[in-house]
Amino acid sequence: MNLLKTIQLILSLVIVLHISGQVAVKKRGPVTGLYRITEVADTNFHLLKVGDIIEISSTKGFVHHRKGKLLHHYKMKPTTIITKRVAPCIFPPCPEFKDTIPAFYVEAMKRIIMISDLSSKSYLNITEARHDVHTAQIPQAVPIHLGCVMKKIKIKKNPTNTH
Repeated sequence: MNLLKTIQLILSLVIVLHISGQVAVKKRGPVTGLYRITEVADTNFHLLKVGDIIEISSTKGFVHHRKGKLLHHYKMKPTTIITKRVAPCIFPPCPEFKDTIPAFYVEAMKRIIMISDLSSKSYLNITEARHDVHTAQIPQAVPIHLGCVMKKIKIKKNPTNTH
């Protein structure tokens, strides 16, 4: 019985530390960059194809190139979305967490896009904008879909001459 109480105490401590750690996280902006599409996962939207180049920027918006030609140029608004998740626990009620995710709202597409950058790949996630963009709350019934897998393109900077 003491082992069970010890485990409960440790889990409670971990949850409290995790919650207090989340409060201290500084606000971050949406991920931006230049990407090449390597895999297309979206079967509903049909906007992107393998090999396309997209640029996501707070100033330029969503710029889409295919075979060197500009296909689309959408304006975007930086926003955040709030998703809820329930932490696993042994005894209910389990703690709920709200995650604030930086994203872009593309009004012309009626979609919210989010990019996750990893060291080897990046992911473009899409959700329909069937919610109030101003409150940034996504109903649990609205799924977030993987749109595509991308590779970030590094822009080579011109070396400056110091002569």
